[in-house]
Amino acid sequence: MVEGTSERDVLVLAKAVAANDFPVERTAVIGVDRETGELLRLSPFPWKGADTDPPLRRWSWIRSRVTRDERDTRPETVTVAGEIAATGYVDAKDGWRLRWPFVRPHLRGSLESLTELARGRATTAGFVPVTELDVVQLPLRMRFRCASDDCTGPHEIAVLDQELHAMAVLARERYGPEWATRFREAWGAPLLERFDVHLLLSAYAQAPSRFHVAGLFYPPRTKEDAHEHGHHVEHPELARLALVTVRKDPQEQVRARRRIVRALDDERRAPRGVEAVADVRPLLCEIEALLVPLKDRVAADDALLVAALVRPPLVRA
Repeated sequence: MVEGTSERDVLVLAKAVAANDFPVERTAVIGVDRETGELLRLSPFPWKGADTDPPLRRWSWIRSRVTRDERDTRPETVTVAGEIAATGYVDAKDGWRLRWPFVRPHLRGSLESLTELARGRATTAGFVPVTELDVVQLPLRMRFRCASDDCTGPHEIAVLDQELHAMAVLARERYGPEWATRFREAWGAPLLERFDVHLLLSAYAQAPSRFHVAGLFYPPRTKEDAHEHGHHVEHPELARLALVTVRKDPQEQVRARRRIVRALDDERRAPRGVEAVADVRPLLCEIEALLVPLKDRVAADDALLVAALVRPPLVRA
């Protein structure tokens, strides 16, 4: 738990939109604190339109001063107290090998076990693997069953994941009356056939024992080598060292509610193209679809199919 005010490096795992009906929830970024390896919930996070301000990519490192929010009973919650600087990016290569160490310490067996931890104020956020998944629209919700024997589901809870909301908007614009069917084909049960899906669940501030979907973690379905898994379990602290930089230019400074404003000399550098795509979010997924071919030589002209069938593209300097 963060005490007082301090500068932190945080790996962005999810961005959550606000909820205006009870239980009310503020905009947030959920990530991993590099120093401690613990989850942090930066809330309220600066927001403009349909995305964070400045726009941030999931799996990017950011640096900012944060302060413990004494009014929020959730132990992970802090408020942003200064400028926000994008400093690096964790790549998705090799079956998300570099990303897994940040998720593994926060795996929970089921929504039920996470709820018990939340009631004891031990933790109010975590990743839950699922074996059944469906998407319900208007308002956006997910129906799922946890991959654990103690699951009493199926459960149905609200989705506040910003990127999933952005993809729903894109689907409505592209497919019209058929958007709900196409959206479920991309983000419902078919997603489980190709990916090892985990939901990042986060509790509401007004109801700490109730949860919403703040994000998704879906690496390819590849089994981890037994020796490698044992090494990860024995040395969880190595997760905090996995920082991947992706450009050779000086790091670019980002201020809350502004675009990139100046360069700083820092060995942890921002991903190339942050400014270039800052004003076209949430269409970034559609842009990436035009650049990354689907497997088996299928033309990449459908953003929803790319999101469902192809792992996130690599970022190249």
